[in-house]
Amino acid sequence: MTEFIWTVPTRVPHRPAFDPSVRDDRPGRFTAFDEDSQVARAAELAGFDGVVVPYDPGGEESWVVAAALAPEVPRLGIVAEFPPDLGTAVYAAKLALSFQRFFSDRLSWQIVLDGDADPSLADSVSGPARDTRTEEFLTVTRGVFGDAPYTFHGEFYEVEAGGFFDPSGTVPGLSQLVRARSPHPRVLLGSQRQEGLSLSARFGDVHVFDEPRPELLRAAIADVQARAAHAGRIVGAALRIAVVARDSDAEARRDLSRATGHPEDGPVWSLPAGAPALTFDFSPSGWRARSAIVGSYEAVADQLRAYVELGIGTFVLEGLHPVADAYRFGEYVRPLLSDTFVSA
Repeated sequence: MTEFIWTVPTRVPHRPAFDPSVRDDRPGRFTAFDEDSQVARAAELAGFDGVVVPYDPGGEESWVVAAALAPEVPRLGIVAEFPPDLGTAVYAAKLALSFQRFFSDRLSWQIVLDGDADPSLADSVSGPARDTRTEEFLTVTRGVFGDAPYTFHGEFYEVEAGGFFDPSGTVPGLSQLVRARSPHPRVLLGSQRQEGLSLSARFGDVHVFDEPRPELLRAAIADVQARAAHAGRIVGAALRIAVVARDSDAEARRDLSRATGHPEDGPVWSLPAGAPALTFDFSPSGWRARSAIVGSYEAVADQLRAYVELGIGTFVLEGLHPVADAYRFGEYVRPLLSDTFVSA
């Protein structure tokens, strides 16, 4: 089963420049959330399985945006991205539990493993300390989603006789939370470091790759899955990549050039199927993905199909124009894939 997740572009200003004659531009009449809502609704109408709300240290809080979008798109899964040092593990688990109960168990987490410490967070860490913190964070959150009482003592977190679910009814203070058991959010982790791969194998449900080159991606997937098997687990593989799909390869390259300034005849590499894609180190301002599939609808579908054959089960996609490209993908690319695989 293959899953498609569309990115809500909260990391950069993305308000379109509309003529005042076609939009009420008075203060408070159209907000940044309206734009995010339009992207999410486009993804739902286009047949995507979910949306991801990226973490932006200088922007809107991903948890809040995720919770606001959830009732707008009742069919979609919601992926909230955040660093492990955003808050305490128990409080993050409690937020997740409420989200699961309010919105039909649709929450996934994407944990930020790499990058520098966030100066906006009082006790943010980076490097090996972040790996340790992430391991403890996920240990605790899964622990309190299990049976109470749960106790944990680590370097960053401590829990004493905690937990949300008390089948025996004997743990004081849990009566307000004990209802039908809710699942822990699915965990997406992404890192190309050896430590990150190991962490994902032991604690992640899906590992998110940024590597588009088939030979390297195939080896990376095999590496993570072997580590997971050694730990007695199964971890899925996801690919984060942008898509610029148009009627023809030339039109796709022309649109990309207009939007980013990248030359239309810039360097490319190709899969065996011959579908064109930009080099892996290309990263337009504001994009999360390091690479893009650029070409005709047929070429994009061919390349996605080739990635599925490599073992990719989840695609985390984004586009130049979040609303229009979501519709294009749903109308022109997905039908070309229907005879190869079906949605999750």
